Amino acid sequence: MAQNIGPKIGIEGEAEYRRQMQNIIQQTKTYQAAVKEAQSALDRNASSQQKAQAKTQALTKAIEAQRKQVEYCQNMLNASKEKYGENATQTLKWEEALHKANTQLNELNQQLADNNRLKAWGEDVVKAGERLEQAGRKISSAGETLTRTVTVPIVTAGAAAIKSSIDFETAMTGVMKTVDETATTSYADIAEAIKKMSTETASSKTEIAAVAEAAGQLGVGADDIEKFTKTMIMLGDTTNVSAQDAATSLAKFMNITGDSLDDVDRLGSAIVDLGNNFATDEASIISMATRLASAGTIAGLSSTDILALAASMSSVGIEAEAGGTAMSQTLTNIGNRVANFKDGTEEALDDISKVAGMSAQQFADAWEKDPVKAVQSFIEGLNRMNDSGENVNAVLDDLGMKGIRQSNMLKSLALASGNMSDAIDTSSEAYKENTALVNEANKRYQTTASRLNQVKEKASNAAITFGNSMLPMVDKAIDKAGAFADKLAAMDEAERGAVIRTAAFAAATGPV
Repeated sequence: MAQNIGPKIGIEGEAEYRRQMQNIIQQTKTYQAAVKEAQSALDRNASSQQKAQAKTQALTKAIEAQRKQVEYCQNMLNASKEKYGENATQTLKWEEALHKANTQLNELNQQLADNNRLKAWGEDVVKAGERLEQAGRKISSAGETLTRTVTVPIVTAGAAAIKSSIDFETAMTGVMKTVDETATTSYADIAEAIKKMSTETASSKTEIAAVAEAAGQLGVGADDIEKFTKTMIMLGDTTNVSAQDAATSLAKFMNITGDSLDDVDRLGSAIVDLGNNFATDEASIISMATRLASAGTIAGLSSTDILALAASMSSVGIEAEAGGTAMSQTLTNIGNRVANFKDGTEEALDDISKVAGMSAQQFADAWEKDPVKAVQSFIEGLNRMNDSGENVNAVLDDLGMKGIRQSNMLKSLALASGNMSDAIDTSSEAYKENTALVNEANKRYQTTASRLNQVKEKASNAAITFGNSMLPMVDKAIDKAGAFADKLAAMDEAERGAVIRTAAFAAATGPV
C-alpha cells in the first residue's frame, strides 16, 4: 500500500526520507497511545506519584519521536527551497508541515513540564505522609490498634462492596436516562453487558457506562447499544480518540449517512486501517469525516468514500474545520454543474470535464455512478496540469473555486493525488473484511496493564454482587440514621453531653 507524506518534490533521497518518516509517525502514534493507556490504567490502580512517573516515561519517548518528525520536515523544507525556491507551493507546504510538527513538539514539552511539577509535588506529599505515619505510630493507643486490626478490615470489606454497587448503580442511572428498554433488551441485560465488557477491554464499568449514556443521547437504542459501545471502547483503547468523542462523532456521522448501526464495527475497522496506512491519525479522520458527512452524502458518496476522502485530506496537513468547508463547497459546485448539464446547459461541465480528461457526458455519467471517482479524476487532472506547467490557480478561478482555503486544499490534494486512490481502496477493503479494529484491540488487551485492569474489574463485579445483597440493609440504616439525627437535634444540653462521653469511651476501646 502506497503511503504519502506531504508534497512530492522529486529530490535526491526522497524515497528514503519518506520511509523513515512513516516509521517516525507510527512511533509517535504508539507512544501517544501509551501515554493515554498509562494514564487510564494508573488512574484506577496507582498513586499520583506512580502516575506522574509512568507518564514522564511515555512523554519522553513521544517527544523523542516528535523531534525526529521536526528534523525530517526541516530537511525536506531545505531540500525544497534549494530545488524550487522559497515561494514555491511545495516549499510553502513543507513550511506548514514544519510549523505543525513544532507546535506538537511544544505541546508535548509543556505536558512533560507540567507532569514533572506534579511529580515533585507528589514526592513532597509522600515524605509528609511518612512523617505523619511515624508520629501516628508513636501515639497509637490500644483501642486504636484493636480498631485497625479487627474492626476496620471487616467494615472496609463491606464498605468496598457497597461502594462498588452504589457506583455502578449511579453509572447505570445515566444510561437509563438516555436509553429505553425494549422487548428484547432490558436494563439488566445492558448492565450485564457492560460488566462483561469491562473484563475484556482496558476500560472500567463506569467509563463504559458513560459511553453508552452518550450514545443513547444521540439516538442509539437498547438493541444496538452493546455493539456500538464496545466499538467505541475499542477505538478509545487503541487510538488517539477518546471513546466518548468517538461515540459522539460517529453517532452523528451515521445519522447523516444513514448507515445501519449494525455496521458500526465495520466503520471502526475502516478508520483504524486508514490511520495505520496513511500519514494521519484516527482522531483527524473522524473529525474531518464528520464535517464532510452532509455534503458527501448529498453528493452520493458512501460512508467509506467519505472516510477515504477525510484520510486523504488530513494526510496532507489539511485541518478539519477549513478542509471540511472547502471540500463541501467543491462537491456542491460540481454537483450543481452536473445538474445544470442534465437540464440542458451543455457548457456547464466543459471546464471540469476537460481537467478530468473526459467529455462532459462522461464526467456526468461518472458523477452519477461513482462520485468519489469523479472527484478523484478531477484532482488527478489538476496534478497533470501542474506537472505540465499550466496555471492551476487560473483554472480554479474560472471554475469558481477561488477561495483561499478551497484553492489550497485542491492544490494540496493534487500534489499527492495518488493518496486518494489508495485511501478509497483501503477504506472499502477494511470495511468489507471488518478485522482491523479487532486485531488492533486484541494487541492492546494482551498488555500487562490491560490484563491487570480486567482482573480488577472481575473483582469489582464480584463486589457488586455482594453489595447488591447488602443495599436493602443500607436503605434501612439510612432511614434509621435519619430518625436518629432528628432525635439528636431535639436533645437538651445534658443529654448531648452524655452521648459525647459514651462515644468517646467507645472510640478509646476499639471494637466495642
